[in-house]
Amino acid sequence: MASLLGAKSNGVRTIMFTSNNFNKFPETAALLEAMIDEQPGLSFFVQCDTQIDRKEHLMELRGKAGCFQMFVGLESFDRQTLLTEHIPLVLGHGRLAITVLILLCIVTWGSCS
Repeated sequence: MASLLGAKSNGVRTIMFTSNNFNKFPETAALLEAMIDEQPGLSFFVQCDTQIDRKEHLMELRGKAGCFQMFVGLESFDRQTLLTEHIPLVLGHGRLAITVLILLCIVTWGSCS
């Protein structure tokens, strides 16, 4: 939080968390809760994988903490490629997650290779 507050005091308005799986770090919930409590007034965007639906509580925390955009890495639409890379993709889950994000006013977009 100290670095975020320092950035804010130096005129930063928007933060990009550069992790490619922001939803996978154990500290994510604590950081988002601290941002909600401290209200630094920063908007931010993150990148997550398609398994964001497994941590639905993080989606709501992101919205409350100031997240305005999320990039979702879809990896591939080829099921065999996903299985080879051990990436479970259940499209119904992704649709639910995207619907929740839209309801939270978080712009969502993605790409795959």
